[in-house]
Amino acid sequence: MSVGDYLVKAYLRPVACALPIIILGYAALHVEAASWLMFGAEAMILCGVFGVAAYFVCLDQTERSSVTGRLAAVFQREVIIRET
Repeated sequence: MSVGDYLVKAYLRPVACALPIIILGYAALHVEAASWLMFGAEAMILCGVFGVAAYFVCLDQTERSSVTGRLAAVFQREVIIRET
């Protein structure tokens, strides 16, 4: 692995992933959280943006397919028909 590849994978991708979170976090500082619900919504938005950014920026194709397969297995529902 070359030094350039190492720097891109180890530093540039995570920083590129963190930039939107830093910007949103700074914007959230200027919004007054009037309730715990609003604070929780801000936190969930930050986590959601981070999850999507990390999925597309930090993971390669094999890791994305692994995560997609595991999430599909967790959220896949089987239809159960009961005849009585």
